[in-house]
Amino acid sequence: MGASSSKPAPTGGRTSGGSTGASEKPKAEPLVQRKFDRCSAAHKTDPGFGADEDDNQDSYLITDLKKDEVSLYALFDGHGHQGKAVAELVKDCTVEILGKHLSNDKTQEGITAAFAALDEKVAGSGEDIAEAGCSATLIVYDRSKKSLLISNAGDTKAVLGTGSATTAGGALDAKCVTEDHLPGMPAEKTRIVAAGGQVRATDDVQLGELGGQRVWKGDTNKPGLPLSRCLGDALAKECGVVSTPSVKEITLSPADRCLVLASGGVWKVFSAQEVIDIVAQETDAASAAEAVLAEASKRWEELWQGENTSVTVIVFPTC
Repeated sequence: MGASSSKPAPTGGRTSGGSTGASEKPKAEPLVQRKFDRCSAAHKTDPGFGADEDDNQDSYLITDLKKDEVSLYALFDGHGHQGKAVAELVKDCTVEILGKHLSNDKTQEGITAAFAALDEKVAGSGEDIAEAGCSATLIVYDRSKKSLLISNAGDTKAVLGTGSATTAGGALDAKCVTEDHLPGMPAEKTRIVAAGGQVRATDDVQLGELGGQRVWKGDTNKPGLPLSRCLGDALAKECGVVSTPSVKEITLSPADRCLVLASGGVWKVFSAQEVIDIVAQETDAASAAEAVLAEASKRWEELWQGENTSVTVIVFPTC
């Protein structure tokens, strides 16, 4: 939630860009009409209007869990004073922890255990995480099974771009494959209230309630967290916020062409369909990530506001 740059980082980082895979770029032909014989991915990030790299609390991973067979794409959106440190810590621990908890026969249980282990790692890090943490989204892509194992805690959204019998020419339909975890959602609110927390908007003496629903500890003015699930945020964990992810498995069809994983800096100024429309008309993952980031940055600048903005684009093989 918090702000970044331009060196490739195939195994993760906070630079402005990283990419893997095919790099052919016939500019005249849009991605949606091209054929790819392998998966490719690219990441771009920007600290936001008026900010610099040190303000960027987004962190990411593009790496193989099993060379040329299973890949991991992950995005961590930090928040709070130590949000950057939390997002970096989680990034650095994710591959090792997945290796301990993820197995072929217990994928959903393994991912849930991995999130719990990551949360414990943050809690024991020595950082001041009373009011700092990160949302996390992990995408595990098994090439041989043509499957995605998708898990998330927070509001870092992933959207699949897929064709259908109803889409014309170069169009793709957007399908959200993650769950937003917000305090105002009925099931989330019930859990928080049962744990002694309160869910309400920020209360201004003159203007009344402002903005979306947040989590509060009793009648205090803390922590005011706008998420109901995340990693870290020790104070919010005392009043019903959890690290348990939503998990789903998807078998890709030939119509599934791409996936976009992005932080709130994208989704606060774009609909899912708008993002997929931009990606579909670019030539490859790298140009698509660049185009989404450029348009998001433009929209934030027009608002005279800033937001850490990060996007990863994954293009699936068509063979």
